[in-house]
Amino acid sequence: SPLEYPFGYISFGNSLLFQVKSEVAVSSSNLPSGLDRHFTNTTMEVFDAFSASTYRTLGVFLQPTDASTTARYVESVVSSSMSSTTINMVTSILNAVNCSG
Repeated sequence: SPLEYPFGYISFGNSLLFQVKSEVAVSSSNLPSGLDRHFTNTTMEVFDAFSASTYRTLGVFLQPTDASTTARYVESVVSSSMSSTTINMVTSILNAVNCSG
């Protein structure tokens, strides 16, 4: 039987999924900046046919997106269902501040 993988990230101490458990072993997502503006922890769990699992976190450095990329992402999210994870992600993206001048 195949392995299954949920993928997520940690935001303000909460583990949030951006891909529910499925046989797809690769995933990508726009991630919110969190408390440390350029770093967040991603999560992955692997389940086997007997529901045994292992859980890992991996810290990743984030690259800011430009305004047009952010706008396209928000448009795609608004047209889909608005889960609490989605609302949290959109809020974090929109609250990003560029102080570089």
